[in-house]
Amino acid sequence: MLVGLLAVALALIVADWAHRNGYAAVSGWRWDTNRDASWIELYRGTLLIISAVLLARLGRSAPGAPVLLAWALLLVVVALDDNLALHERGGGWLDSTVGLPTPVGLTGQDVGELVVWGALGALLAALVVLGHRRSSAPARAVSRHLALALGLVVFFAVVVDMVHAAVVSEVPYRVDYLLTAVEAAGETGAVAVLTVVCVHRARAGLPTREVARAA
Repeated sequence: MLVGLLAVALALIVADWAHRNGYAAVSGWRWDTNRDASWIELYRGTLLIISAVLLARLGRSAPGAPVLLAWALLLVVVALDDNLALHERGGGWLDSTVGLPTPVGLTGQDVGELVVWGALGALLAALVVLGHRRSSAPARAVSRHLALALGLVVFFAVVVDMVHAAVVSEVPYRVDYLLTAVEAAGETGAVAVLTVVCVHRARAGLPTREVARAA
């Protein structure tokens, strides 16, 4: 399953390259991986919503698993943000309202986006931590796996994105494109890994306590 999901991501990255090089078959703006609501963002959003639904169903049916409901909410918020540009809009509003500093090559918009995502992420993380503490050992084991997968998503979506934003005006187009491709491919690949974790756990159910302790 993972191979198939990664193949779709790779096809969308290749389509972005073709779009940038003027191929008529992919001339529409949604093929541009750097645009909000692009095909690759819609693909990631679809995977995140599927994962959220699976976690919500498992969290409701399995005893002692409120953390899975918290994870489902977190993934829905991430999917909505990815496709509706929520933190971009919030960051722009914050910058225009208070005038944010611009360190290390970042713009006020970039800093605003970090502030908005930081605040939203802290709230969602608090819900996950609270649910984690109130969940059974098997559910906590699943939560740890989800945290690792989400860590990969955050690395590409936030860290690589901010590095890209800091250097974009100083590097040639080829480097700019390479960073765009790495960010899009890495973020989408990480979401695919997270989705596979959710599908596998939905099929298998929660692990036994013995397995959970060994995880």
